[in-house]
Formats: sequence, structure tokens, C-alpha cells
Amino acid sequence: MSKRMYDLCLSGRLPEGQNILLKEEMVRLKRCIFSLHRDTMPPITTHNVVDDWNDPVLNAVRRCNLFNTTYDRVKIVFHPEFLSSTNPLFGLDYDEFVRGCHLGVFPSYYEPWGYTPAECTVMGIPSRTTVQLKRLWDKIKRSRKEQLATERREMMATGGGPPRPTHAPEPAVDKIVPYIHYEIDVMDDSDGIQLHKNVNAQVFPLQQMTWPRTR
Repeated sequence: MSKRMYDLCLSGRLPEGQNILLKEEMVRLKRCIFSLHRDTMPPITTHNVVDDWNDPVLNAVRRCNLFNTTYDRVKIVFHPEFLSSTNPLFGLDYDEFVRGCHLGVFPSYYEPWGYTPAECTVMGIPSRTTVQLKRLWDKIKRSRKEQLATERREMMATGGGPPRPTHAPEPAVDKIVPYIHYEIDVMDDSDGIQLHKNVNAQVFPLQQMTWPRTR
């Protein structure tokens, strides 16, 4: 097919469908498509793993309920074999396979110190390792501890009272605050209201704020 496309482009013509795929090739392609149709969920592994119930990868997939259903946002294809161009399933070397990926994730103890993350970087593919994720998690915990320590220091500075205001003062509001008076006749909460309803009692609304008369 590639040779036919090359010849058509050299002849100055745009390749069309009937020129790219012949009838025999269309029949073979349709057979391959129909053979992939199944009534069950697609498998998560490309091989029949011996003693699969003791395989740590498959057990982790089962624990996370990742069975390639329609609603799974993450699809799993476990290939327990080294990639090679002689592989009849993929027919790609490792470098060719990496170039077609969006991200390389290496969740293990030895891979972060190996060559595979660096190989992804050289090929222009971002990579994430266990060491990077652990460093990010430590940074999140450290920033949270610093935030809690800052809040605790502010609370101790006020003698355990309310924290100091973080907004800028407004003189107009501060001037009328001492003249605002409000009273609450009955302190009602959700439990109290429910009790009043059970005994058919009347719930009194909160009294509105009153402003003192000025001379």
C-alpha cells in the first residue's frame, strides 16, 4: 500500500480509496474488524498468564476493578513480554512503541534509577516515576503542615481568640458597628425546630435588627 501511495504521488495524482486499498485488501480488513467484535468485555492481558491469581499486576487490576468496561476512564492492556520487532502482536521495538505514547509511568523501586525514564525524555515523551510522585506527596504534606503551624501561631498570638482580620479596615463600617444592636429571643437550631414541629408548637422567627434612634 505504501508503494502504491508513493507511485500515485509521484505521478501528480491524489490517491483515492480504490487506489489505496484493493478489493482483496478490503475483504481482509472487514474480516479482521468482524473478528474483533465480541459480546463480552475485552481482555486486559495479551497473553494467558500462568498462575494469574498470584500475579501482582493482575491482582492490582482486579482490586481496582479495571476490567475495560464502557464506564472505565482508564483502559488496561497488560503485555507481560519484552517489546521486539519480531513480536507478531505489535511488531515494534521499544523505541518505536515509546514514540507513540503520551506519557511514561514507572511505578517501581528500581525503574526511577534506570535508563527508561531518561529514554522517554530523550524521545520527547514526559515520564513520571515513583520517586517524583513521592517527592510531590512530601511537598504537599510539608506545605499543609506549614499552613497549620501558621494558623496555630496566629491563634496563640490572640490568646486563643478569633484570628486577626485579614481584610483591610473600612472606617465607614467600623464607625457604625458600635451602634448596631440585635436580639435573639429564641435560639433555634435544626433539632429544636424539629422538636417544635413534633409538639405542634409555634416557632418564633428571629427578631430583626433594630437601629437606635438618634437625636
